[in-house]
Parts: sequence; C-alpha cells; structure tokens
Amino acid sequence: MAAEADSRNRAEIAASRRRRRQLAPWRWLACLMRDQCGVSAVELGLTAAFILPPLGSVFDLGMAFSQEIKLQQAVQAGAQYASMRVWEGSNSPTAVTSAVTNSLPATLQSAVTVAGDFNADGSVNNASPYQACYCPTGTSGTYFTSTDSLSTCGTTTCSNGEKSGYYVTVAAKLNYTPIAPYSWMFMGDPQTHKQRLTATSVVRIQ
Repeated sequence: MAAEADSRNRAEIAASRRRRRQLAPWRWLACLMRDQCGVSAVELGLTAAFILPPLGSVFDLGMAFSQEIKLQQAVQAGAQYASMRVWEGSNSPTAVTSAVTNSLPATLQSAVTVAGDFNADGSVNNASPYQACYCPTGTSGTYFTSTDSLSTCGTTTCSNGEKSGYYVTVAAKLNYTPIAPYSWMFMGDPQTHKQRLTATSVVRIQ
C-alpha cells in the first residue's frame, strides 16, 4: 500500500510539473501585463511623436521672425547712414550696402542680398540702394509717389504743401532654411524649402 501511494504521489508531482511547464509562457505574459515598470517612458515616447513636430515648426517660426527683425534693423541702419552723408553717385550705394551688411550678425552677412528694391516674386528690381525724387502721399500702403527727376527735384509742390525731395531706398533679402525638415510646409517655398525674408527702408536725405 505504501509503495502504491508513493507511486501515485510521484505521478501527481510529474503531472503538476507538466502543467506548470505548459502554463509557463502564459504566466510570463500575465506577469508582463500586470507589470507597471517603464509605463511613463512608453507614454512619453508615444506623446513625443505628436508634440515634437509642432514644436519644431514653432522654433523655426521664431527663428525666422528673429532674423526678419535683424534684417529690418540692418536696412534702417543703411538708410540712417545715407541720411547722414551727402549722396555721392556710385560711391554711396556701395557704402550703404556695406552699412547694411555690417549691421547684421556675422552668420547672416554672407547670406544677405542688399539691393534697392525687389519685385513681388523676390527678384531684384534695382540692383543697389538708389536715390529718387518723391512726394509723400499720406496714404497707407503707398507712402511715396515719384515726381520730378533728380535734376529738377524740389520744383513740385506735394499734396501736403511741401516741395518734393530726395529719398533713398534700401532693401535687403535673405532666405531662412528651416531646421525641422517638415517646417517648410507651413512657412517656406515648396520648391526651395526656404522662407524668403525681405525688408525695405526709405528715408528722405534732402
């Protein structure tokens, strides 16, 4: 009887071990499902996929806006330079161009294009800062209107009662290349994947 009971116990133990081996993979999976370790890291990874792309575009917009401000300040510096010195033919456009370029950070000086003005498509209209005879219009959008030639400037009476005067126009352009590869979809040219930044300043010099 003892031998029979011992044999039965051994059979039950062997069967129990077989059942445990069969259930082992499922038990491991169940333990894995209950495990909370690393949940935060997984959530962060999933969330970052949706947060980082917009943040990259916001960063690019901020950088482009910052460079546009620097560009506007540079052309204003060029216009101020022109207003403080007598216009000397071909020498003055070169000097004004240098004033604009030197007013920019070193990282932007090689990328900027200084001209008189640009067309709507970004192409150069006047190749360098230039002098012209204008009358102020007092109208938003079209602030000046061309009147006399340079040789006869000052002979026309403007609508505000003043005589026409000499004005210098300075413009500059540079292209901002977005850092995030997808930012051009929101702010850039789909052909060049760049954002064109332009600034213009007009000042009366006489």
